[in-house]
Amino acid sequence: SVLDQWRVSFQFAETELNEWREGYAGDEFPLCRMEESLIAGTGAPWPCETALAFEGTFQNYFSIGFDAHVVLNFHELRESKKCSAVFASGGGKLVHACYGLTASLNVCTGPPLLRSRVSAWKKPPRKDSWEPLEFPSRSKQLVAININSYAGQGVNLWGRRGEDAAVQSPADKVLELSSVRNGWHEALVCAGMLKGTRVTQGASYAFTVQPNVAMQVDGEAFRAPIPCKVVISLNKQVPVLLGPKPFGGGFYGGQ
Repeated sequence: SVLDQWRVSFQFAETELNEWREGYAGDEFPLCRMEESLIAGTGAPWPCETALAFEGTFQNYFSIGFDAHVVLNFHELRESKKCSAVFASGGGKLVHACYGLTASLNVCTGPPLLRSRVSAWKKPPRKDSWEPLEFPSRSKQLVAININSYAGQGVNLWGRRGEDAAVQSPADKVLELSSVRNGWHEALVCAGMLKGTRVTQGASYAFTVQPNVAMQVDGEAFRAPIPCKVVISLNKQVPVLLGPKPFGGGFYGGQ
């Protein structure tokens, strides 16, 4: 079988990026694991311009907002060694849950509604033109997801066969976009009690992201203190081996 692999490009103005990088050394810079390149236009919906970009790939998901905000705060606490005893005793999941609950309850310091911080476009399947993309006004999280096992927990964010949308497939060269309203919604989704809010399906996506909005690529989170432009497009399809089908169908549930 094959699996879609997606390229994600983070584009920055060169002068602003260099100012951000000052003070970092070696592998400390948040985007150091991605390939850096000088680009001039990418077919994105904004005017052609020369910028520095960091490019990477993902097979599972890319997200903006709430979940990346929680993951990043959790990571920063873990790196600070302030709660080393808690992590050493296996309490990491509890700390992670507390961060999510706090961010959901605290309107002032929690992640903002995305409508005022993020603009979006998409290329529909089998079309070459970009079109503006509207998403729910109360969204605090957007997830572009390829595999119906969100965050490695077997959570089907998009929904199952027979519901009111096209079926999700990890090998159809189409990426599904879902939204989450807040931490309570996220918790119920992860518990299997609710689904994410379906937004659209697309062959490519583009976002302009205001400073300090958290993002993550397959669980690797960061935030940029400068404006960022993000372009997601199909990279290639990679061959995968499928094991014996387990009882119940596994993560794909027979889909």
